[in-house]
Amino acid sequence: MTDRETKLNEHGRSIKEDELHAYVDNQLDVARRPAVELYLHEHPDEARRVEDYRRQRAILRAMAGRYPPGSK
Repeated sequence: MTDRETKLNEHGRSIKEDELHAYVDNQLDVARRPAVELYLHEHPDEARRVEDYRRQRAILRAMAGRYPPGSK
């Protein structure tokens, strides 16, 4: 599925891949958060994937702190 493709929750609300990434990065519009959270609640596989994104984000942030820009 590409960033432009849409996923629908059971109530017909569309959720885009880029919204899931924005949700992980705490950049999602506050008005969209309930729809994304409902979608994740209704789709446990997608919720696990979003948790994987969060873990990856945490790992990358931790690694970025070890190597200041220009040190490698």
